[in-house]
Amino acid sequence: MKTGVVENFAARFIKKNKEIGMGIISARVLSLNNENIILSITRDITRLEKSKEELQQSRDHLRLITDNMADVVSQTDVDGNLIYVSPSLERVFGYSPKNILGKSALDWVHPDDRDRTFIQATEAGQKNSSSVLLEYRWRHANGHYLWIESATRPLYNEQGDLTGAIFASRDITDKKAYEKQLAKFATIIEQATEEVLITDIDGTIQYINPSLEENTGYEKNELLGKNPSILKSGIHDLPFYQNLWTTILEKKIWKGIIHNQRKNGEIIVHDVRITPILDSRQNLSAFVSIRRDITDQMKIEQQLRQAQKMEAIGTLAGGVAHDFNNILSGIFGYADLATKNLGNP
Repeated sequence: MKTGVVENFAARFIKKNKEIGMGIISARVLSLNNENIILSITRDITRLEKSKEELQQSRDHLRLITDNMADVVSQTDVDGNLIYVSPSLERVFGYSPKNILGKSALDWVHPDDRDRTFIQATEAGQKNSSSVLLEYRWRHANGHYLWIESATRPLYNEQGDLTGAIFASRDITDKKAYEKQLAKFATIIEQATEEVLITDIDGTIQYINPSLEENTGYEKNELLGKNPSILKSGIHDLPFYQNLWTTILEKKIWKGIIHNQRKNGEIIVHDVRITPILDSRQNLSAFVSIRRDITDQMKIEQQLRQAQKMEAIGTLAGGVAHDFNNILSGIFGYADLATKNLGNP
């Protein structure tokens, strides 16, 4: 060491409690009375070093998570250029992260979604939002587009200035296709002439379609949250409904004729099919009842049966009369013959 020069170096030391500590030693050589002496000051940085170590461990842990998670994690600077992308990018979108770093994230967004996505992301940064969900299409390496959902969060420095954003993105292409299919089914159900009623497993009404409203006279808000028993006519006995519930609780389809009652008291005859709905674990989650109004059909069938009955009675009566006619004719003919025979000697 040179005289007057301060040198710093790190060293470990043993504390009174026998723990190992870390310190920074600042030493200077001084000349006093033609003798060199060393003046040193030791600063305990044990806590600081421990904090650095913990911070590095947290960073390593976070990097391990982001590098192996199913979602794609990315970070952009204030201009929207990618400065970090997790390795999962290649599995989901077919790109190597190193090939897109430094480029604008919008370059891969579908042209029809680009302006909307840019505006939403910009507004999220301006509002200092904690997290915002974005949905847009991103181009795969093979050229086709995938629907993705990104949870984005703006990043700020200590002065409160926007420095960029972080995104956690996942492929929701299948989800969007499923939602589209559900929307199509919903339209079909809404426009169906059959009545549709959905309940939870306790029998509480969760949904009815317009046909059921129109045919029963009840409005939706009068039925939602109620039990289908509100439509009971009183015609069926308790064993009838016990059999119905036993069947569907055993996850079987029940089919049959039910006499229900409209809001105005009129009887309505339904041809009913109740289907249990199972979740992914094969547990009951709901019941779907599809009802077809056959009231008029039943009346026509009843009238037809009555007409057929009357026709049969008429046919029978005609046959009896014919037979009876033949029998009288035979009697009178026999009487005439007998009279003639009696008049002969």
